[in-house]
Amino acid sequence: MTIYDPTVGSGGFLIEAKKYVESQGQNSRNLGLYGQELNGLTWSICKINMILHGIPDAHIENEDTLTTPKFTDREYIKQFDRVLANPPFSQNYSRANMKFEERFRYGFTPENGKKADLMFLQHMIASTKDNGMLASVMPHGVLFRGGQEKVIREGIVKDDLIEAIVGLPAKLFYNVGIPACIVVINKHKDPQMKNKILFINADKEYGEGRNQNYLRPEDIEKISAVFDNKLEVHKYSRIVPIKEIEENDFNLNIRRYVDNSADPEMEDVACHIKGGIPQSEIEQFSETLQRFHFDCYTLLKKTDSSYFAFKENIQDKTEIKDIVENDKDIMEVYSKHTDKLKEWFKELNPKIENFPKKNNLWFFRNNALNSLKEKLIPLNAIDEFKVAGVFVNWWEELFYDFKSIIADGFNKNLIEDESIKMKFFSNVFAEIENCEGKITLVEGEINELLEEDEDWDDEEQGTKTSGKVKEHINETIKYLKQNPNEFAIKEMEKWVGLNSRIEDKEKELKTLRKELKSLEEELKSKVMEKRVSLTEDEIKDLVFEKFYAVAEAQLIKYLNREKREIIKFFETLWDKYKVSLSELTTERDKEVAKLNEYLKKLGYSG
Repeated sequence: MTIYDPTVGSGGFLIEAKKYVESQGQNSRNLGLYGQELNGLTWSICKINMILHGIPDAHIENEDTLTTPKFTDREYIKQFDRVLANPPFSQNYSRANMKFEERFRYGFTPENGKKADLMFLQHMIASTKDNGMLASVMPHGVLFRGGQEKVIREGIVKDDLIEAIVGLPAKLFYNVGIPACIVVINKHKDPQMKNKILFINADKEYGEGRNQNYLRPEDIEKISAVFDNKLEVHKYSRIVPIKEIEENDFNLNIRRYVDNSADPEMEDVACHIKGGIPQSEIEQFSETLQRFHFDCYTLLKKTDSSYFAFKENIQDKTEIKDIVENDKDIMEVYSKHTDKLKEWFKELNPKIENFPKKNNLWFFRNNALNSLKEKLIPLNAIDEFKVAGVFVNWWEELFYDFKSIIADGFNKNLIEDESIKMKFFSNVFAEIENCEGKITLVEGEINELLEEDEDWDDEEQGTKTSGKVKEHINETIKYLKQNPNEFAIKEMEKWVGLNSRIEDKEKELKTLRKELKSLEEELKSKVMEKRVSLTEDEIKDLVFEKFYAVAEAQLIKYLNREKREIIKFFETLWDKYKVSLSELTTERDKEVAKLNEYLKKLGYSG
């Protein structure tokens, strides 16, 4: 295949395309990689990037793609099997000296006004073979803006080139805060997608980063599965006939066809006034409760045929979390999942052992993923996309360990010191933890003793430390000695005693720290000795324990996320309905009566 990125930047898309082919056990040398970049510095970085990633034969050119496309074939632009791009949003362009204007068969947008988005898309369409596909990141404006952009969009839709439009979350790209979308063009659509477009609205499903959002493994899996299988999922995806799009004046705004806005919060006015929790709200959440086998009567009691209330023994909202987390049915759900995970991993072990003989990782990956889905999906607590998230996180964390096993077998470099400590020297490790606990306790006791120096002024003397406080105590004792009287003698005894207790605790702390250092050195030495003498069976055991621990941690993370939704649901009910308007009014009237009584006693009212 030939793969082309007309706005290649530093080459990320082309590198990922190569990695993707390799991950499927195929030969990436069969790829022809092409890219063009306007910025000279970025172009040079891209060239270096290709060399560093083992792609010295990539074709990377430096020029403006819209005016001067560098890849030509028989006096026209070259066409490619796949086109992948993330062109710069909202750019101006120029028709002056533009080559191959026939690329833009649907028309030209204004040269100023930052409307080059659809010009890039048209260039990509022209650069795609008749049986090829392209996927490009685009700003949402190209989907609904009017004027000449609407004319271009109408032509592309009428020619039935768009296979899918995927709405993405905001802040997904560096220095771009606005949400974007992916436009997928397929010049050779399957018959079932003729004159139809798949809309996927994935803008609400993502992970939040500090500066950027990101797509989690389950989000990517969901988008991929829905696109590959052309699925319609409520409030997520829909296949829309082009006739309907024509009726909407060729507006491709994703929310027009897949509205994923949240349902309005249910509010029961009668419950707000008189108290109680409507049964209808419990029923709305019943599917999630059933998936975790959680009985709402654990927290609630029935007051009549249509209403509930929190049980009297629940006095505070914070108790809800403890009750849900310690519920035996929920704990049983966790146990069933870990049992199935152990079954899955036991079946996986011999396949991992055979890595050095059969190194098709992609085949192993697909089988392992499908096997995990078969084990966990029937349990019904997490859906197939979240199960895929468990697996992909596990896979990505251990991928290079798998490659190491293929290259060198089960070697000692796969083993972390922490694993050896816990496996063979748990007694020494426990002693270290015990010693650390004692140190923390003594440090706390010293801080309490320092607080007994009530004459300390933080503003003048700074933060309290043991050395500074002892210096202050000695100065105080020296001053008291200058004026010996009964009071001074008693004060000196107090300060001398405090100083002595601080010194005793400091000696104890010094001894403990010395003991801790000795234990740590002993453990380090033992770990080094054991690493040298590890047998092949011990290495395998440690590797498999590590691999399973990573999988279990991922599974628990996803189950915890679902459990938190149950906790949040009942906490929301508490906030909404626990205190009724009638109770608030009664409480207010009591306080007003108290205030009036005080005013009467003070003579301010009759």
